[in-house]
Amino acid sequence: MTEPTSSYDVGYGKPPREHQWGAGQSGNPAGRPRKKRKPATFVDGVVLALLEEHRVTIDGAEKKMSAYEIVCQGLVRDLLKAQGRERLAIIRCLEAMGAFEQLRWALEEMHREPQVFTNDDLKFLACLDRRIEEAKQLDPDAWAYDARPDRAGRL
Repeated sequence: MTEPTSSYDVGYGKPPREHQWGAGQSGNPAGRPRKKRKPATFVDGVVLALLEEHRVTIDGAEKKMSAYEIVCQGLVRDLLKAQGRERLAIIRCLEAMGAFEQLRWALEEMHREPQVFTNDDLKFLACLDRRIEEAKQLDPDAWAYDARPDRAGRL
């Protein structure tokens, strides 16, 4: 049997070097989990509970949704199913929360034409258009456009 080259003794509390943790390596890499803070108020607790993610199956597909989204979808589903006084009560509740104002704003944003040019761009284009018109008045022949193709078929 060969003698080990190092003078390290293996025994109780002294594992072989190849089984020891490396430099900077921890035996518990995740560490101790942080302590969850208790909400300061009831409202904070409700908000934290509404922000928790849950797995939900919708039309056979599993999705992750916050409790808030689940409650909102349930409210809309109940609104569509409800009749008479139930529907009126849900509508009044939504109106008190300002949901219809938000909905109106969202619909306006969805149907608004996207503005490609900024106001500065539009000012620049108007100025350019004015200058082109002035140049056309000074020398109309330079701005004449012949729409007939040449022999190569180009305009």
